[in-house]
Amino acid sequence: MLDSNIDVSIGNSLKGLFTLTLQNEINAIDKDPSGSLLASCSDDTTVKIWSMKQDVCLHDFREHSKEIYTIKWSPTGAGTSNPNQQLLLASASFDSTVKLWDVHQGRLLHSFNSHSGC
Repeated sequence: MLDSNIDVSIGNSLKGLFTLTLQNEINAIDKDPSGSLLASCSDDTTVKIWSMKQDVCLHDFREHSKEIYTIKWSPTGAGTSNPNQQLLLASASFDSTVKLWDVHQGRLLHSFNSHSGC
């Protein structure tokens, strides 16, 4: 059964730290390399950035016009071999775009439109 909850826990613990609830089906979740942030994307066309230390949504990105099917963190920032490089998040949507997000500033950096003309 599909639902719109993300249960956050550590390791094999059956007891969750907290539950994040979204409005629509969640298509993907991914934690950043430092383990302090969690990103989610869903059919409501949003990408949300959550604090793993608190039960709070830090950013609610709404620039996609159709469902978002995947997200991926850059291998940069704290917890990586590139700690001095900017942490980015990429999201891909059925609107034929891939968007790059600056998570710390909470803004869209760039939108790549469709695959034609490559």
